Amino acid sequence: MLILFPGIWHRYSPDRTLGLHMLSILQAAHHLQRNFRRPIDEKIQKAQLTISRRYHETILVEELAQELKVGYSYFRQVFKARTGLSPKQYQLQIRLHKAQDLLANTSRSVSEIAEILGFNTAFHLSTQFKNHVGLAPLPWRKRLAGPRRSVISYKL
Repeated sequence: MLILFPGIWHRYSPDRTLGLHMLSILQAAHHLQRNFRRPIDEKIQKAQLTISRRYHETILVEELAQELKVGYSYFRQVFKARTGLSPKQYQLQIRLHKAQDLLANTSRSVSEIAEILGFNTAFHLSTQFKNHVGLAPLPWRKRLAGPRRSVISYKL
């Protein structure tokens, strides 16, 4: 008997265990599926790029799905399956990484950073930052700077 599975031909002989044979077919199919790029994968990459470029804007996921010509529910489902995050969580993650960068490399206030990154208020940024990073922005900045040690030179 010949079994046809998408892209794979297998011969089944009655003396083999059907369960083991089916497992090998499923494994081969999984391998093919992982190596086969579908159009939705390109759309997810475009969505990631769009979110990365427009992180400071309010992005409506419905509109993003519409721009990519994909159904909203399907888009959210596939986006989460590919990235591990919903589109909104992905945008928040990018914003929080940018916040860390600005806190570490500038002297801007939390209010300024919140405005730059598109948060409604400094409180909203602080709350999200603490929930995801573990510290509020200012203590995080202070911790990053570490204790300041004065250098004392002694003349002998």
